[in-house]
Amino acid sequence: MKGKKYKAREIVALLTICILTFTCSDDQVNNIYNFPVNLKFDLLDERDKVLSGANGYKEFVAQRLETDRLGLGGILVYNTGVELRAYDLACPVERQGDVRVKPNSKLQVVCPKCGAVFSMETGNAQSGSKTGLQNYHVVGESPYVHRVMR
Repeated sequence: MKGKKYKAREIVALLTICILTFTCSDDQVNNIYNFPVNLKFDLLDERDKVLSGANGYKEFVAQRLETDRLGLGGILVYNTGVELRAYDLACPVERQGDVRVKPNSKLQVVCPKCGAVFSMETGNAQSGSKTGLQNYHVVGESPYVHRVMR
């Protein structure tokens, strides 16, 4: 009987260590965002014109082309006035594709579930998270056509 008790304690201890080791924490690197990213947009296209001017932004949450890949939660593209930046809309605290950060009028994005706040200009966390938004590269294919990639 003593041997069975000892094995049960070992199993509980091992499970506890595994849970603590593999549980997500807020300060982890955004390595969960290993989702494909490929989005093409055109600033002359009526749907994307909002991105032409400084502080313009757009949320892409549905494929428009068969080749579009939108990361985990969709893609937020923001025009800083100098360059275009792109971030995954999935909250890095919640790490779920259906928990998307939402832009506000202060050029911030806020998680509706945990309340974490991020800068739209840099993607950095302002409160509620030690990790910023997952950022992606925006490459100009022409003066108006751009592609978001990993």
